[in-house]
Amino acid sequence: MTEHEKKVTMDMPRARKKKRSPRESSRDSQISQLEQVPSVSRRVVMPGPTASQISQLEQVPSVSRRVVIPGPTASQAQIINDPTYTHREDDNNYIGDVSMDHLERMVWSRKLEFILSCLGYAVGLGNLWRFPYMCYRNGGGAFFIPYLIMLLFCGFPLFYLEISLGQFASLGPLSVWKVSPLFKGVGYGIVTVSLMVSIYYNMIIGWSIFYLFASMQDPVPWSTCDNWWNTAACTMDGRQHQNASNNSTIILNSVMGNISLNDSADVGDTIVSLDPYENVTQNLTYVGRLKSSSEEYFYNYVLGITDDISDFGGMQWYNVGCLCLAWLLVFLALRKGIKTSGKVVYFTAIFPYVVLVILLIRGVSLDGAVEGIKFFLIPKWERLRQAKVWNDAAIQVFYSLGSCFGTLITLASYNKFHNNCYKDAVIVCVGNTLTSVLGGVVIFSILGYMAHVSGTTVDKVAQEGSGLAFVVYPEVVAKFPVSPLWAILFFIMLLTLGLDSQFGMIETLVTAILEEYPKQCHKRKTWVILGVCIVMFILGLPLCTKGGMYWLHLMDLNAAGWSVLILGLFECLVIGWVYGYNRFADNIQMMIGKKPSLYWRALWQFVTPVIIMFILVFSWVDYSPAYYDQYEYPFWANLLGGAMTCLPLVPLPVWMLYAISKTDGPIKRRIQLLTQPAADWGPGPSIDEDIVAFLVPQHPLLPPALHLHPDLPETPVWGDRQQGL
Repeated sequence: MTEHEKKVTMDMPRARKKKRSPRESSRDSQISQLEQVPSVSRRVVMPGPTASQISQLEQVPSVSRRVVIPGPTASQAQIINDPTYTHREDDNNYIGDVSMDHLERMVWSRKLEFILSCLGYAVGLGNLWRFPYMCYRNGGGAFFIPYLIMLLFCGFPLFYLEISLGQFASLGPLSVWKVSPLFKGVGYGIVTVSLMVSIYYNMIIGWSIFYLFASMQDPVPWSTCDNWWNTAACTMDGRQHQNASNNSTIILNSVMGNISLNDSADVGDTIVSLDPYENVTQNLTYVGRLKSSSEEYFYNYVLGITDDISDFGGMQWYNVGCLCLAWLLVFLALRKGIKTSGKVVYFTAIFPYVVLVILLIRGVSLDGAVEGIKFFLIPKWERLRQAKVWNDAAIQVFYSLGSCFGTLITLASYNKFHNNCYKDAVIVCVGNTLTSVLGGVVIFSILGYMAHVSGTTVDKVAQEGSGLAFVVYPEVVAKFPVSPLWAILFFIMLLTLGLDSQFGMIETLVTAILEEYPKQCHKRKTWVILGVCIVMFILGLPLCTKGGMYWLHLMDLNAAGWSVLILGLFECLVIGWVYGYNRFADNIQMMIGKKPSLYWRALWQFVTPVIIMFILVFSWVDYSPAYYDQYEYPFWANLLGGAMTCLPLVPLPVWMLYAISKTDGPIKRRIQLLTQPAADWGPGPSIDEDIVAFLVPQHPLLPPALHLHPDLPETPVWGDRQQGL
């Protein structure tokens, strides 16, 4: 430097040192504390966005919004070691995009779409063909008491827990386990359950499509016994063969007493002795069990069912076509995620109620309907003393609401952050229960009519499952005037009931894939959905064979068996004890402005886990080999069913071992770290809301970060850090 330059430099006025504000001094102190803390536990504490910044955010499309909050500087970001931070020279207040788990995450355009999606998912085929039968078998109206008790103490708490967890984190069934990374295997187990159930559930939807097309004929094809698939055992009225005489052929079934020349034999009866009537025994021919025309249509034509599970018997190609069409409908509804499925549910969730009301009006006007409804509603109080009734009620509640399939977490993850998820849970649970009762009245009014025209009792015609939907109801509707119209209405209702549930399970699978591979898949969601549908269609092809019904029933018994109960038990234990009730209650308070009462603490930590364990123990004690109708599954098939049940549980220990092996330090320290929330756990981007907080887990030395809520100006994110491991 020359003498002139030195002189100029010395003559320049010194820059006045800027006085530091108390807030800046406080922040320097916090950064100093951070430097003493391991990077995995560091947290930045800073004020939220100003009103003007919020206003700017509202002018930006929701998908493109970035988080703009004061600080941290580039040096602070380096201290935090946050990979999502991107420093810009022109804006020290810019914090890069939100994490890849939240990239371009959509929200429901209307709250009603979420409610209808949850209601459509929960209200499925089981509400129509299983709940009414469970009531009839377990004491009629008396069954409502254990059902409602189990709903309040087991079903509703799990439902509320799952949608609260998904909404808080805006994450799917796998990524949401950042809440306690050691237990991410629970997420993999949940996804496995949805995968297995989706395979066979769409086959049932395919049958509904087949019957829908078949109903567009007059008369409907299952109304007669003169078709190539019918046998000598076919009857069109399900009634008795009276006044048997010489050289007569009678078709009988179970047990009655003696029979004479002028006696009649009802369907379901078998001759024990004809010795006193020699002239009758010499000429009567026993053919076998009598079958209705609708039963033979389903088993002989639609299924072409074989005699054994090991005999596949070739493809039923029309079932392949219907299965393909079912998956095409699923793809079209989900091709753009909740943007399309949220609109489709306006029809698929509401239309079944329209049909149920129409069928109710028609059903109660039929002869014998009152007797059928009495079978459904009149209580048999003595049945409440039986443990099996309470076990059946708990199982029905658990599976009816669809908890532990990952779908509730997935659907809730697209909610706005401050959505009142508690109110949504109440609406869906109450709606699901009322739908089950309404469906029961409709079904038993129709069964009462069928018993009346057949000259038998309701208990002789009551069935559950596919036999009710594809045998009993088609037989009844064939007797109605304009039977094709009633058949079309019924099978469209079945189709929509099934599709709603299928939408939720496939959305769960797709969300899990997108969040596990965000960089590769987040811009190819439509292709991911198409790929999932194609793979699932291929996996479902064995169910289209003539022996496919045996495999479908085996999967139905085991795919969502007691493994789902164990996954639900882990959910309660992890959130209630490991993550901690206090912490979770604070998270809910952030969202809805009200902290859950101690009632919920008792449920999530004690009551619900105990009920689940009761169901598990009873299920194991009451175990019996698998049957389908009169067919007993072979030993190897029962072993295969047990493997299906255990498959969703395999990821739990496998993931724990993997996670521990990838973590440094002593074993005890590894487990402690893995049971704490991950570094990027916290509220997701509150799209279309006022604030998005920048969160990394806090260190106990630092004050809790604040998240603004319309009702609560300052709300702790993490709550009591002492709760949990």
